[in-house]
Amino acid sequence: MEGKKLFKRWFAPVGVSIGITVHLFIWSRVVKRYEIDKISAVFSFMPRKFIVIPGLILSIIGPIVFLSGIIRLGRDAAIGYPDKLESDGIFNLIRNPMYAGVIYTLLGAGLLFDRLALALTGINWFGWSFLQDKREKRELTLKFGEAYESYREKTPGFFPGFRCFSSAD
Repeated sequence: MEGKKLFKRWFAPVGVSIGITVHLFIWSRVVKRYEIDKISAVFSFMPRKFIVIPGLILSIIGPIVFLSGIIRLGRDAAIGYPDKLESDGIFNLIRNPMYAGVIYTLLGAGLLFDRLALALTGINWFGWSFLQDKREKRELTLKFGEAYESYREKTPGFFPGFRCFSSAD
């Protein structure tokens, strides 16, 4: 087990980086093909500040949420080896701060820099994170039982205050 843990500890961040890069490359090709690479072209009816300001906010909040999750969990728990169920700090607001932080950052950067491919990568990454959350539900329920189920029922998955994105089933 120690070898698998060590491998995951060092290569999980590389896998995430590769995944995001691949998604970004694919979306870049798609938006270039259809000549809609700017968000402002899609939302031309909106003043630019209504796109830039949320982008700036998400770009600032994303890394903070991500790092808060890692600091609160510790490195081993952040890669899937938790010793205890964490429900304090950022985990009191959302169950998946590392996934959410990446999503917020990608969406925010896409909005801020007017890059549709980057925002679409964030949306796509949300889909993958949602599926990952479902897989983790099984593992955490086995490990922590009713305590995890209770935590899961009261804490949204990715967006504070939005139960609709909690992958509750």
